Amino acid sequence: MGRKARYPGQLEGDENRADSEVMMEIMADNSVVEGAFVRDLHSLAVDKDWVGFEAYVKKLRDEGHSATRVNSMATRAMAFVRV
Repeated sequence: MGRKARYPGQLEGDENRADSEVMMEIMADNSVVEGAFVRDLHSLAVDKDWVGFEAYVKKLRDEGHSATRVNSMATRAMAFVRV
């Protein structure tokens, strides 16, 4: 059995062809999906709702998103937020 694909719809081997049309489509789809999560996290950060922010991060992890992906989204959400 081959290793699992990295993204939904990605065929084995596509991860090694970053310039492939398939990878570009998958990455664009993921950006749209992640964008909604980043916007939600950003709103919580702007409102300084840190309890809500942490709860949202936990929800994303509980839904099966990898820690690396969630950390990346949380980092992007903090852009231009004064703490």
